[in-house]
Amino acid sequence: MSIYDNMQALAPKLMDLFKNPVKGTVQEETRVSGGGGSFSKTWANVAGATNIDIVVLPASGQEKLQAERLQTQVTHKIYIEHATYSALNSKQRISFDGRIFNIQYVLNIGEADAMLKAMCLEGAGT
Repeated sequence: MSIYDNMQALAPKLMDLFKNPVKGTVQEETRVSGGGGSFSKTWANVAGATNIDIVVLPASGQEKLQAERLQTQVTHKIYIEHATYSALNSKQRISFDGRIFNIQYVLNIGEADAMLKAMCLEGAGT
């Protein structure tokens, strides 16, 4: 069995380990014309990425240290099945239950296109 096959098999098991996923929504920044040539920024839900299953966990000390090496901050990691939404990127954020998580970077676990891990900083800023 290849690494790819192993990772494909691991994704559902990983989701099962976290027995209580929450529903979240991926959002991206949009610019809205304010008239007279001015624009304001707002966040809009990404089509096909609303009310999706996500698993939110606090980042470990090691993950926080790794993020510092990349000159960024993380407070949480959010798992999303690749098949649910594969276009996750650092220009987006994830919201659920009134909380906002700004995506710092995204890892495709095992490069297997089975599970994405978004390393996030909680808060409305950016």
